[in-house]
Amino acid sequence: GRLAAERAGAAQREHAAALLARIEARRPHAGQTELMELDQLVHRHVHACAGNAYLQATLEEYFVLSLRLWFLVLERLEHLEQAVQQHHDVLVALRDGLGDQAEQVMQRHISDFEQEIRRVL
Repeated sequence: GRLAAERAGAAQREHAAALLARIEARRPHAGQTELMELDQLVHRHVHACAGNAYLQATLEEYFVLSLRLWFLVLERLEHLEQAVQQHHDVLVALRDGLGDQAEQVMQRHISDFEQEIRRVL
C-alpha cells in the first residue's frame, strides 16, 4: 500500500479515482459477484502501482489463494462493507499519495481478512 501510494503515476492516480467512483456508485446491497469483481480490481491496481514486478507477481499469487477462501465462505461473512470501506480508504490514500495512510489501511485490511476467515472456518 505504501509503495503504491508513493510510486503511482498520474494515470494510475486517475484510475484509482475511477475505481473510487465505481465503489461509491455501487448498489447499496451489491451482490457477491459485483463485490468480488471490485475487490479484484482494487487489489490488482494497488499491486501494479507499487512498481515492483516481483512484488506484484508474489501478491498476485497470494491474492488468487485468498480468493479461493473468499468464495468458500463469502455467504457467511458479516463484515463485507468494512472490506469495501477499506478498499475505498486505500484508493483515497493512493490517489492522494499518502504512503503512511495506505500502509495502515492495508495492514488493517489484511488483519481483518485473516480474523474474518478464522471466525467462519
